[in-house]
Amino acid sequence: MCLRSLALFAATALVLTACAESGSQDDENGSNGRVGILLPQAAGPQYRDNVRSLDGPQSVALVAGNTVEGSYTNTPGTFTDYFAPDGRLVSVEPDGKAYRGTWKARYTEFCVRYDPPRPPHLLCFSFFEKDGRYSSFRPGGAGFFDISTITPGNVKNLPLE
Repeated sequence: MCLRSLALFAATALVLTACAESGSQDDENGSNGRVGILLPQAAGPQYRDNVRSLDGPQSVALVAGNTVEGSYTNTPGTFTDYFAPDGRLVSVEPDGKAYRGTWKARYTEFCVRYDPPRPPHLLCFSFFEKDGRYSSFRPGGAGFFDISTITPGNVKNLPLE
């Protein structure tokens, strides 16, 4: 029993160390640090069971042409994003501020780049599915994003321009 716990601790430390070192980069040559969501330090094996990570094309299929609503783990309120099929994006944060930009899939990540006044660097993250619910994770960033609804079209009539 003790040996099994030690092996699990060592594996968790190894994965967390790899996540901290690789992280998701904010440039075109970034790497994917999405492993961290599968083995957070406090999560038990039940959390990892049946978690499916989405690759770039699966992420596009999930959000392209859709309105996505959800919440951040560290901020109260709801965000709303519309991902236009042509790669444009409008995002309304929980505080009501709207930001525009573009989105694209890259390797196994999904990336957005906001127009000024937000910093112009590429923000990449990964989508995950467990039991029909979706979430995303950005290493080194805001952390988890829980998605509550994905609705076809621009149902909130968010202005792209």
